[in-house]
Amino acid sequence: MEIVKNSYELKEIEDPRQEINALKKEMEITKKLYEQHILEMEKKTTEAQQELGEKLKEATCLLMESRNRIKELETFSQTKLHNWKKEHIYQIFTDFQLGALCELRFSSQSIRQEVVKTQKSYVEEFN
Repeated sequence: MEIVKNSYELKEIEDPRQEINALKKEMEITKKLYEQHILEMEKKTTEAQQELGEKLKEATCLLMESRNRIKELETFSQTKLHNWKKEHIYQIFTDFQLGALCELRFSSQSIRQEVVKTQKSYVEEFN
């Protein structure tokens, strides 16, 4: 009986040792999996940072192009506005000259009529 008892006590002692060893192995496996997971996450993080960096560069380039285009459009608009102002001034000047020309025609016609009247009156007086 004592042998069975000793054998049972040895099994009890071995079982916890085996359980501890199994838990240690499981812990090592879990640790390796965790380390692999960390490495994968670091790799994905690096890739994501590179991708975001490239997208940031693209966005920066697009922003610079947009700003340059805005400057070009502003310059073009200023030029057009300046030209339009000149054209507007020329139009006002032309309208003024046209009005003056119309007045001169009217005056010229009036003077002709006066000359014709004066001629008729002289002709009547001479007769």
